[in-house]
Amino acid sequence: MITFATDSNTNDLSLDGYHNIATRTGVEAILNVVANALRTLQGEIQLNTTLGVPYFETILQIQSPDESVWEGYMIQEAEKVQGVIRVNEMRSKIENNVLTYEMEILTEYGTGTLRG
Repeated sequence: MITFATDSNTNDLSLDGYHNIATRTGVEAILNVVANALRTLQGEIQLNTTLGVPYFETILQIQSPDESVWEGYMIQEAEKVQGVIRVNEMRSKIENNVLTYEMEILTEYGTGTLRG
């Protein structure tokens, strides 16, 4: 697999050392695609409103969110990405109103870790 590289902070396309649009292959490419899938809000894609993570229904608008429900949706979306075999492990935490996660993903090219 090959895909355009995106900056993890801005989600913009990245440039390589020659100022060309950078690309990713293998595990890095799949992790890049998974990261984009996990940033998609459910209902955001007009032609298939079932894609994406229901952030508002699981984490953002709930006084005491259940992280395990949100994690289930995250794993489900990650495993829909072509080249992902399974999510081996996912950890998340909410600290000072900031939600972070770490996901270990087994792909057809090997294992990689995605943080967000």
